[in-house]
Amino acid sequence: MVEEYGKALKTRGAGSAKISIRINPGEGAGHSKKTNTGGPYSKHGIWYQNLDEVKRLAKEYGLTVSGVHMHIGSGGDMEHLKRITGKLVEFAKQFEKVETVNFGGGLPYQYDPDKPQEIITGYKDILEERARLLKNHFGRDIVCEIEPGRRFVAGCGYLIGEVRSLNHTFDEEGKRINYVLTNVGFCHLIRPMAYGSFHPIWFVGDDLGPEQDLIVAGPVCESGDVLTQKDEEPVARKLPMPKPGDCIVIGGAGAYGHVMSSNYNSQPLIPEVVVDGNQCIQTRNRQTLDDILRQETK
Repeated sequence: MVEEYGKALKTRGAGSAKISIRINPGEGAGHSKKTNTGGPYSKHGIWYQNLDEVKRLAKEYGLTVSGVHMHIGSGGDMEHLKRITGKLVEFAKQFEKVETVNFGGGLPYQYDPDKPQEIITGYKDILEERARLLKNHFGRDIVCEIEPGRRFVAGCGYLIGEVRSLNHTFDEEGKRINYVLTNVGFCHLIRPMAYGSFHPIWFVGDDLGPEQDLIVAGPVCESGDVLTQKDEEPVARKLPMPKPGDCIVIGGAGAYGHVMSSNYNSQPLIPEVVVDGNQCIQTRNRQTLDDILRQETK
């Protein structure tokens, strides 16, 4: 992209000669390759061994690398973040006119409420040390940025739906497999289907049945529309047996929830409600079928 931008700048004669580059540091962090945004299996960023080529292209097209950036995925721990931010500092030193260093995300969030959250207070000390190293090298302050979004917002959102029906099958050995079918699925929260991600699930209703192994699934015509997954495969989870009409609550839906939702199977986008203390404020209206069809009939 450096070459493409340089050619466009030269051809059009308009735009900024200052550019920021994203560097792939050769490693990343995530619970699967799909959520790991660094390393050899990530499409993102300029491979760290190709920075000499970036310098050559910048010189050829009169560009100034004023910012360097990386984002490795949000699955690391403090030791990993310490190592990876150190790498970016060394990469940044190769560009003498750098003004901004963006360390990206990487702050972990634990979706399983039965497991402890990673303590991230030590990240402040790591970043302060990185800022000192950069200032000592360049002889001036360098703007240091981070992208901690998911850590802060994932746990703030809940997807609430309704149990519509129960179903069951039998496997090859005659073992019964119980399904709970709901009105919320991957068109509302795609992470379980796309990444095999874990999200906590609770049922709310009178006289819930005893705990047993249940596969919880959504409403659309995909066998992969399953909310209880592991390693991108449907798995049963020990939950109390609900009945049709009971509520289902899915936690950890505050990040990559509504923004990745869709109208698959003509499913309308659902409303959003912000809860602040004792106040509930609807911030997004429920989409209607007319809203969906309006875009198709214009």
